[in-house]
Amino acid sequence: MTTTLEAPPRIRPGWVWGIFIFYTVSSASAIFIEVLRACGQIPSTPATEEYYAHLTNLDWALTMGVASLQLIAAILLWLLRRQAVWWFLAAFVLGSANFVWHLVIKGLAGVFTSLGAMGVVIMIFGLAFGLLLSAAILAYVWTLYRRGVLA
Repeated sequence: MTTTLEAPPRIRPGWVWGIFIFYTVSSASAIFIEVLRACGQIPSTPATEEYYAHLTNLDWALTMGVASLQLIAAILLWLLRRQAVWWFLAAFVLGSANFVWHLVIKGLAGVFTSLGAMGVVIMIFGLAFGLLLSAAILAYVWTLYRRGVLA
């Protein structure tokens, strides 16, 4: 009598689907909005135009790099790969540094403050929400990694 040991079927936790869908939709919508902005279909303030005018190729490369890291991490998570945790960590660190760089050095704060009090509220909420959400996703992926859900 031969016995074969089979691994239990791998079931994706529900949040994995949510994270994958979130990053996929976020990437697609960011590309769509950038295309609309480049075509002049989205109204903007003079501060916004000035901000975009001062972006360098390095700024765009860093932004696209962070977006790519996040999308790759989400795909690896959907595939339940252990490497996802390191991609999410890299995206979190580089994304946080890139955001602070744009906020402090590149004048992103000026774009928000040009919208008045509502712009300041949006900036603070966006900063807090974005960093907290990224940290929460990273923590969740880390727990999956530690529990052995990721192979």
